[in-house]
Amino acid sequence: MSYGPARVLPGEGIKITTNPDTEAFWEAAKEKRLTACQCGDCGHFRMPPSPYCPKCQSTQKAWPDLPGTGTIFSYAICSKNPATGSRSSPRRWTGRRIAVTSLP
Repeated sequence: MSYGPARVLPGEGIKITTNPDTEAFWEAAKEKRLTACQCGDCGHFRMPPSPYCPKCQSTQKAWPDLPGTGTIFSYAICSKNPATGSRSSPRRWTGRRIAVTSLP
């Protein structure tokens, strides 16, 4: 089953706090690109992004564009509005799908 690329990013009602370790990820998302933090020295991917590579302790980062394909291991459908905590009405259901994936 294929759903294609995500079309909706969090709206103005949801505030995402960035820091120097996550800002590049969110900037790419605004441009509809999928990226992940990769160590600039050893190439190890780390998500969530962190100041140091857990494998070699390097502070060098790269943000390569990813293809947006992978294997889904698990997913959940959230049917509550993240801003209010209330359930969406059946006619205006806007459930969000959250997945745990492995990217190639």
